[in-house]
This record gives sequence, structure tokens and C-alpha cells, in this order.
Amino acid sequence: MIVSKPEGPLGKYPQLFRDCDPKVVLAVVGSWWDLSGRFPLPLFEIKCPQCAGPSVIYSQCYFHVRDGSPSRYRADVQCKCATCSFAFVFGVVIPKAMFMAADQMQYNRREIREILGG
Repeated sequence: MIVSKPEGPLGKYPQLFRDCDPKVVLAVVGSWWDLSGRFPLPLFEIKCPQCAGPSVIYSQCYFHVRDGSPSRYRADVQCKCATCSFAFVFGVVIPKAMFMAADQMQYNRREIREILGG
């Protein structure tokens, strides 16, 4: 059985980001993530998908380029639950400027905290 999804900001489901204008994609992503700094930071409370615990650590950020997509620049944000140790990743489309500002392609949580001053 096929269940249709309601229309969202990108149109009728299933419309993929690769089929959308990159400016629209960044606008949608920017409503969920702060894309103004060195790393994408969530504008929402992250809870563990395994245990629903609120103690989640932003553990790594890995920058990469996805060829063949109009929204090429990406950051994989790895999180880890401090309660149950479940690890999960958010794939975030980022602006080219954020990608170009990265001195290295992968940052661990200590490096991120040091750069952000926390």
C-alpha cells in the first residue's frame, strides 16, 4: 500500500533536494540549522532516537562535496547520546562559504568546542 505524504515547503512528496533550486534547499535547511558560523548548529532540541534522552553530544563534523548535485556542499554532523551511547548522523546541506572556511575536513568535539569558544 502506498501512502501519500502531505505537501511540504519543497512541494509534493517525494521531491528530493537534488531536484530543487539550491537557494530553496538552503532556505529550508536554514530554518532547522544555523548556517551562519563555522559549523552547522541545530535550531532545535536534539533528542536521542533510541532512548529519547535529551543529553546528546555534538561529537564530530565532517565536511564533504557531493558531486552531481546542485547543492554540493555538505556537513555530516555526528551526535552521540550521553545516556545510552547511541550514535547517529545528520546530513546537512551547507553554504559554499562554510565549506571553504574549513581548515580541515573533519573536526572532533574538542576542536569544535575550542573553535566556538566553549
